[in-house]
Amino acid sequence: MDIVKQKILRSLFVPQTKKLLKIADLVVATSPNYLKDTSFLPDYKGKIDIIPLRVGDFRTTLTPNQIEESEKIKKQFENKKIIFFYGRHVKYKGLTYLIDADKYLNQDECVILIAGKGKLTNELKQQAKDFKNIKFMGVLSDDQINSYLNACDIFAFPSISRNEAFGISLAEALYFGKPAVTFKIKGSGVNFVSLNNVSGLETSNLDSKEYANNLNLLMHDMDLYQRLSKGARQRALNYFQKETFEKKILDAFASLK
Repeated sequence: MDIVKQKILRSLFVPQTKKLLKIADLVVATSPNYLKDTSFLPDYKGKIDIIPLRVGDFRTTLTPNQIEESEKIKKQFENKKIIFFYGRHVKYKGLTYLIDADKYLNQDECVILIAGKGKLTNELKQQAKDFKNIKFMGVLSDDQINSYLNACDIFAFPSISRNEAFGISLAEALYFGKPAVTFKIKGSGVNFVSLNNVSGLETSNLDSKEYANNLNLLMHDMDLYQRLSKGARQRALNYFQKETFEKKILDAFASLK
């Protein structure tokens, strides 16, 4: 358990966590990035395995209905690049920077679809009120998310702190072959899930203009887009598949015998 912001809770939980780590036979971290920058975990590196999270089965196969719906989405936004985000609307998700980036984009050539909800939803809608190409989709079902992931061109993942420990929705987007634009976050698994210039493009943290520049690169450089799209899919197949996850889990337990 790693508590990033809540200092009082951290003072209470860290000693207990250290006791648990001391008696544990195996400790699992989801990325080397998070392990490296969690202050007390390196002390237990002899018993730590890196086992990334996996993409759920409900994301790995598209139904005919999901494919049909994704075609409708593409037709709805015909001739526009679709930039998609889904997740909670909370501060560390960085949505305010995604919205701010839109002022550096040609709003006639792309649409930004923001799914999900949270305590910042109304505030974000107010921030976006003058951007005609930003649409809030509300909470989507898993079926709908699959359709939008299949339909979109680029996945926006603007999280800004290591409160975002991994980014399972990011891994899901890579599985669909969608290049992602992320921020560089020290100690977060985000930059392990998607690698810069392999499966997406990284941006200096909190820099909305650079974020927009990376979105523009993916919208206009088709050679780059195709390379990163293939890289995204391959990254997910190599690291975030069910079979890979299960093998690592079984190997980890076998090492305890």
